[in-house]
Amino acid sequence: MESRSFVVSSSLGRNSERRSRGPRKTEHLTEKPKWYEAHRQAIKHKQETYVDPATGFLVFTELAHLERGYCCGHRCRHCPFNHANCPENNRTN
Repeated sequence: MESRSFVVSSSLGRNSERRSRGPRKTEHLTEKPKWYEAHRQAIKHKQETYVDPATGFLVFTELAHLERGYCCGHRCRHCPFNHANCPENNRTN
């Protein structure tokens, strides 16, 4: 699994008008989320779920979603279908 860079935009939101016309500022996170390594290990071992170390919740891996074959519409963290069946205002992308 490849390493990804996580970027947080400082904009107000998708439908919000920006007040500043200068370049958007982004903050590059140097630390990966606590769940990152748990998900990586689960994928490595072909597991469909892992326990989120921060919350204790059971989380589906990207592998589980791919095996299902479609977006379930529940805004899953590792949805490989770009949250296609989620309500528009709840999509993460």
